[in-house]
Amino acid sequence: MAMALQLNSKLLDITLVPMDISFAFKDSKMQISAHKSVLAMASPVFSKMFYGSLKETKDIIMIEETTEEAFASMIGFIYGKNINESTMEGLFAVANMAERYDIKA
Repeated sequence: MAMALQLNSKLLDITLVPMDISFAFKDSKMQISAHKSVLAMASPVFSKMFYGSLKETKDIIMIEETTEEAFASMIGFIYGKNINESTMEGLFAVANMAERYDIKA
């Protein structure tokens, strides 16, 4: 069964709404941008992070617990993309992120 919150590109054009959060990685210039509301709908962890009583107030959040590729794959999955990891290590990294952020497939 596909993730219930995956976005159908015909129903929502994500380019119409500006992204309001970015994630940065230690020792890298790469950033991943997203919509807080979309992430919060997909994950109770993101929901608490952005809308809970101790919500994050920064516009850029540092990610240190995984690789850029694994985090990008997880965010892409939330937005309806397939996970295309080519190595077992990459798959485990994405699965670890999904568990950490409580994202159900």
